[in-house]
Amino acid sequence: MLPEAIPTVRVTGRFLTPEGKPLAGQVIFRAPGMVTFPDSDVILGGPVAAPLDSTGAFEIVLPATDAPDMNPSGWSYSVAEQLAGVPMNRTYQVLLPAETPAVDLADIAPTDPTTPTYVAVRGDSAYEIAVENGYAGTVEQWLASLVGPVGPAGSVDTVNGQAGPDVTLTAVDVGAAPTVHTHTPAQVGSIAVAEKGAPSGVATLDPTGKLTAAQRPARSASRSVVITAATPGTWTVWQAPRPVTVTGVRAYRTGGTAATVNARRGSVDLLTADLSLTTVDTWLTGPSMQNTAISAGDSLAVSVRSATGGPTVTIQLDYQEA
Repeated sequence: MLPEAIPTVRVTGRFLTPEGKPLAGQVIFRAPGMVTFPDSDVILGGPVAAPLDSTGAFEIVLPATDAPDMNPSGWSYSVAEQLAGVPMNRTYQVLLPAETPAVDLADIAPTDPTTPTYVAVRGDSAYEIAVENGYAGTVEQWLASLVGPVGPAGSVDTVNGQAGPDVTLTAVDVGAAPTVHTHTPAQVGSIAVAEKGAPSGVATLDPTGKLTAAQRPARSASRSVVITAATPGTWTVWQAPRPVTVTGVRAYRTGGTAATVNARRGSVDLLTADLSLTTVDTWLTGPSMQNTAISAGDSLAVSVRSATGGPTVTIQLDYQEA
């Protein structure tokens, strides 16, 4: 911890690759040998290393190069960049005046490493030059003195071919539409009301921003069950969460010698007659349908009405959502 009487400068910096990845390494700051601060009864010496963190950044606090009563005086820091993966690391000189208590290394480091070694020196501001030449006011007074009196109002000679001083332009003069005007839907790129919800038109949305039920396309799906049937029986396969329409009943038999099947909505059959699986290893479709409108909450079941020789039966219900 440096004595409070020694002015310091906080130096920060960050090093990245051209693709934005953090570099690794350190930055070394060297003062000229030993530096004595008699008022603080301390002697400083040796280089100071600032390691880069995981983001490629560093931060370090160093004595200002223009600290009062410092011996020697009028010196600068030698900065050596030691960065992994950089073929030519730089070494250069920088000044850290106390009047700038925080500085980023990117603002004071040389941009061209091929130029001769030099030290970036802060020049006088316009206000400081004015003070050196006899100006006695404050910075605020100096800035106020730079503002001149308001000049006379300018005049317009012509606008769109009309002479002034006062020019009034109409909508026609500036290519605008008159106050009252109409446009067709085609002129403004809008959609005619008659096209909303119409075939080959555009869809309309409900208050939640979704398609209305009447405009949603029907969605087809299937439910199937595999049954190894030694004896006849009925099995519930699905309870409809929403209204659907059964569009087909198909079945497939493996093994055994014969089987007949049907499908049911509650206690009523969906096929007008049982489907006979006379051919093995072949999908067969049931005869005409009945009772196909299924309400939400209805149960769908499959029935094996007869089974000979212990066949395995796959029954599939095809349906379409409303």
